[in-house]
Amino acid sequence: MKIKLFHSSNVIGLYSLVSTNSIGEHFHEPLEMLADSIAIEALEGWSLEITCYYTAGDNVKVFRSTKPYPKEKSKVIYIHVPIPSIQLVSWGIETEKLMQVDYTQIKKYYTEIDNNANEFSSLQSYILSSIRKGIIFLFTDGFSILGTKIKLSNEITHLFSED
Repeated sequence: MKIKLFHSSNVIGLYSLVSTNSIGEHFHEPLEMLADSIAIEALEGWSLEITCYYTAGDNVKVFRSTKPYPKEKSKVIYIHVPIPSIQLVSWGIETEKLMQVDYTQIKKYYTEIDNNANEFSSLQSYILSSIRKGIIFLFTDGFSILGTKIKLSNEITHLFSED
């Protein structure tokens, strides 16, 4: 299985403030090691695409009940990373640049994970932590691909540094 990290933003100007390349580099090796540890014959040749979606909100949201694409041998999981406003933290984004998403109709499709923005000194470190928490939750709580359950032990946390 291959695991790839993608980025999508609903925040105006975010890509001029953070480097998605460095975020990708930060997670590249741990995701490769994680992929190598998943030796499930039924998922041979599959790829898992984790899309980090940057938007307004309060908590990290992990959408893992997405439909797989059997012909392409692919499944997409979404981690919504809430970007805080400048009213909440000094390194936040101006409120008018944060596009609001209404989650009320889709609550059953995601799990929320707390990531207190006040504990961080920069947007980049906050984003790295949010993605880290989302990935660890995804693999330790588990998800399925065409009925095949992927659930790893909490020992995977050592793969993901907090810097």
